[in-house]
Amino acid sequence: MGSARDLVNQFYELSNSPQAGLADMRPLIAADIAFTGPLNHASGAVEYSAILEQLLPAHQGYRMHQQFESGNQVCSIYDLLLTAPGGQTIAVPMVDWIVVRDGQVAAQTLFYDPRAFMQAFGI
Repeated sequence: MGSARDLVNQFYELSNSPQAGLADMRPLIAADIAFTGPLNHASGAVEYSAILEQLLPAHQGYRMHQQFESGNQVCSIYDLLLTAPGGQTIAVPMVDWIVVRDGQVAAQTLFYDPRAFMQAFGI
């Protein structure tokens, strides 16, 4: 088994791939995943997958700035690139803290200012 950072980057890569998408991401998601972000919270893989299903169609990629790994925890600082409904690309600066357990993402906490996202997506 690789490092926690390797798994997190595999998770990110799959979210970048329209061919892979959520079906290939699911084995990397723990059944009891805990997700917390400014706009959403999820408890369990079903709720988390529903959030991903909404996000992935707009997902363009990541512009990674820095990553830090400590044991089974990975902190990533990046710009999330999304296509807004109006067609423009927006870059949302994020800090993403992921906890890996048994080769799966067990917890994810996102820190970001949601205002640009909310404006672009009419939320």
